[in-house]
Amino acid sequence: MTDAHPLSTKTIRIGRQPDNDIALTGDLDVSRHHAELRRNPEGSFEIIDLGTHNGTYVNGKRIVSKTLAEQDIISIGHATFRLSHGELRQYPEEGAMTIADRLDSLGIELPPLFPPAGNYLPCVIDEGLVYVGGHGPIAVDQMMRGKVGGDLTLEQGREAARMTALSILATLQAELGDLGRIQRIIKVFGMVNVAPGFDRTPAVIDGCSDLLVEIFGDAGRHTRSAVGLAELPFGIAVEIELIARLRT
Repeated sequence: MTDAHPLSTKTIRIGRQPDNDIALTGDLDVSRHHAELRRNPEGSFEIIDLGTHNGTYVNGKRIVSKTLAEQDIISIGHATFRLSHGELRQYPEEGAMTIADRLDSLGIELPPLFPPAGNYLPCVIDEGLVYVGGHGPIAVDQMMRGKVGGDLTLEQGREAARMTALSILATLQAELGDLGRIQRIIKVFGMVNVAPGFDRTPAVIDGCSDLLVEIFGDAGRHTRSAVGLAELPFGIAVEIELIARLRT
């Protein structure tokens, strides 16, 4: 961490040119006037994107404007900030904040490993890629079963996909020793146990995709399939596979 910017003024402008309060002159992915950080009368802070092409992100999600909470992570181009105790703390580059830092700041704890349910490996590394086999929504003694659109609502299905993503990350953490070894999430293949007529499978698998972007930022954006099936093993609501590229 190289810079801490006290938020004492009402408005702080962030951009590429030196006439901003925070100038990111070395970042070619940042517009001249990229975003503003405003202090509201009650003391909260709001970040506003100034219509930039590459966008402003908070906790991995692109925003137009958003009221910030303590420890929120702000990504502007290749620069990463965190709101901490009345200061905007800037990291020298996105990779300077470890994945462990991100998990901690988001209040995310990975679940215990769940063993394979058959004669297969949970993941395989080959030529710089890691292939993660099918995982389900399982955490400790909790398993989400049922058909989305019947037994489960769409929001419950999204939560099942998020739980599944956490289970995948727990497997990757055990295999790699450090999630920071992941350079990019390449593909997610999501399967949803659906009731007849339910076709909002992309919205369900967003529960997984959103979490990956929250944690990995732009490196978590991936290509994806989201299909509906009549049955899944043990009646689980969601099963997801993943491919990621490792740092060399």
